[in-house]
Amino acid sequence: MSLAARFAAARPSQVGNPCGIGEVLKKISPEDAKVLEMVLLVAQGQPGRLSNKQVRQILEDEGHVVALASVILHRRQECRCFRGLNPTKTPTQTKPEFAKVSQTRKTSE
Repeated sequence: MSLAARFAAARPSQVGNPCGIGEVLKKISPEDAKVLEMVLLVAQGQPGRLSNKQVRQILEDEGHVVALASVILHRRQECRCFRGLNPTKTPTQTKPEFAKVSQTRKTSE
């Protein structure tokens, strides 16, 4: 089977087990979960935004082992928790350089 046929036949993954942040959100109190969700929603460049490393460190200090990648992907809503749930977010919106590379390849062929 050709690569093109394999990609054409592939179907997107469905929502799976939650990521590391999703697991923490299930384990902590509703009050703490609400605060964590609010912390993760503060947009980059906004006052009071904690870095991904700070969020991971605070969680680790409280006994929750979470990978930095989990914080980053959950914050971007690109983790397993959101897979299939955000139809308005397309790969070209999340990865604009991908669209540029694809366009360059098409015009150069």
